[in-house]
Amino acid sequence: MTGDAATGTTPDDSAAVAGRLLAQAQLPALSGIGRLAGGKNNRVFQLDLADGGRAVLKRYHVDARDDRDRLGAEWRFLDYVWARGVRN
Repeated sequence: MTGDAATGTTPDDSAAVAGRLLAQAQLPALSGIGRLAGGKNNRVFQLDLADGGRAVLKRYHVDARDDRDRLGAEWRFLDYVWARGVRN
C-alpha cells in the first residue's frame, strides 16, 4: 500500500495510530491493516487483530482551511440514530 499525499497518511503511520488506539482501548494487538475502498476525504482501514477479530480505523481529512469538526458531527449523528433505535 502506498501513502496518500492528500492526507499525509501512510500504511505505516496508520498502523502506528491503530496500534496505539487498540492498546488504549485494551483490545488485542494489531496483526494486519488494509485500506478499504471508497471515500473521498477520509481514509478507512480494516484492522486485523491478533485474536482473529477485526476493527475499523477511520482517519478524518484535515485541512487548515476547513475547521469543521468531522468526528464530532459524525458522533452526533450516530448518537441521534442510536437514541431512535437504529442498531445496524
